[in-house]
Amino acid sequence: MSKYGILVKVIAIGVIVLAMYPYIYGYRHVPTGMTFMGFADHPYDQNSYLSRIQQASEGKFFIRRDFTLEEQRPLFFNPFTWTLGVVCLWTGFSPLSVYLGSLVLYGLVLLATIHWFIGLFTNDKRKRLFAFALCAFSSGLCWLIPLSKWQELFREWNILPIDYWIAETITFETIFSFPQFALTLVFVLLPLGLIAGSGEHGGVRRGVLAGLCTGVLAFLHPVDVVTVYLSIFLFIIIVLVRIRRNVGSFVVSAVLSFAVSLPAMLYQYYIFSTEPVFIEWSKELFISPNLWSYIIGYGIVLFLAIPGTALAWRGARPADMMGISWLAVVAALLYFPITFQRRLTLGIHVPLCIFAASAAFACIPPFVRRFARGDDGKRRLENAFLLVLFLVTVPANFVKVAHCINDLKTKPLEFYLFTGDVDAMRWMKESHNEDASVLSTYRSGLYIPPYTGNRVYVGHWSETLKFDDKRRAADWVLYSPGNEGLKVRFLRENGIKYIYFGNFERMRGRFALEGAPYLQKMYDSGGASIYSVNLQ
Repeated sequence: MSKYGILVKVIAIGVIVLAMYPYIYGYRHVPTGMTFMGFADHPYDQNSYLSRIQQASEGKFFIRRDFTLEEQRPLFFNPFTWTLGVVCLWTGFSPLSVYLGSLVLYGLVLLATIHWFIGLFTNDKRKRLFAFALCAFSSGLCWLIPLSKWQELFREWNILPIDYWIAETITFETIFSFPQFALTLVFVLLPLGLIAGSGEHGGVRRGVLAGLCTGVLAFLHPVDVVTVYLSIFLFIIIVLVRIRRNVGSFVVSAVLSFAVSLPAMLYQYYIFSTEPVFIEWSKELFISPNLWSYIIGYGIVLFLAIPGTALAWRGARPADMMGISWLAVVAALLYFPITFQRRLTLGIHVPLCIFAASAAFACIPPFVRRFARGDDGKRRLENAFLLVLFLVTVPANFVKVAHCINDLKTKPLEFYLFTGDVDAMRWMKESHNEDASVLSTYRSGLYIPPYTGNRVYVGHWSETLKFDDKRRAADWVLYSPGNEGLKVRFLRENGIKYIYFGNFERMRGRFALEGAPYLQKMYDSGGASIYSVNLQ
């Protein structure tokens, strides 16, 4: 194996090791009487993926959002969670273990795809390696001041560097946070790369492949199809106006990619425009923060990418024009009046790093020639400058990991569940996995769908429709004394079959319905009680 190949693999493995370290720490430092629930970042959203994997592991093809009780037709399909659920079904592994395995697998697949994508821009191995290292490890400037200071700026000015908190924006954060985002980015890069190379390699085959990839993307994360469609459209305009070579191949590949992927996108449009649950869920706001959050969050890479983009524009090569199109589309949509602004930043770190590498290689060699003599001396000094430049882009990701470790230490209730609750949910899955409706506080409701297979009245901040209202209603039923008739009506109208009162609930107060004649205690151990609701 060449030295280049070894370095590429070392970079990829290094990223995965760094990303997995907080997960390993969580398993190795479990507070007494608790169980690590497997997530070191975004624990709330991770459980929604586990819930869908759990459903698929039961043999279901269409997936329901089990964190809300509103009626849902069997229409929603996600290839990411379905595939992992099938793996659970075939192997007997738990949804959590398969999900964590996918974090490693799809992280490596994404890094391999990024390496291929960079190869479309340059044949220079040193530049390609440098761009790959930037994509894998670089981040912004959040490390310049403490998180507490950034939080003050966020409250006052809506400034919080994106390398702290938006999983879509930085490659490492994408790999670290959500394996579905890593897989989604693969299916963003593939169609863009295929179309960019269709001028030299033929438009028909690449157009069909790009369309198939975009169709998969529509099922994985449909909002990112907007980025792909608009980037390809702008790329074709640039081809017609500026490149003026192989125009027919580019246009054919673009038209075919759109035609092949359109049915999948129309299906998603049908779901999100006709299903009440999905209509309401799509209203959740993912709005961009202050522009300074992006500038600081991309930091040195962004500052280098600006002149690098200008250099690429002058070269007018197809891959460069696709990268510029992608950047232009995302920049235009960051503050466009849509509800999913910041979600469209997925993967934009990749072209920024590629153009940053181009700028570095355009500036550093002429500068080095002033101070070194001989080819070997120049090469060593160039490499030293590149290494220093790379290292100053890296600290934010290590700061991110350090903050996750600190959160594991100081906020155990966010990442660990009382062992008594784990045992109770395991018992419920084995004895009463019935797709039944369960009432609990939202904290236990976050875990009940993935670990029992049942639905909950309230559980996830975005997947429970009217979350705040339902959280208050659940607290009223569980803790407020009196109002027996109204509570019976509430249980009947919402089809509640079970009430879960575990350690989280006991920390909040005394169960107000204890001894009610319509409740039968089915389970009582380790601080967790489960009641069946029997209403005549």
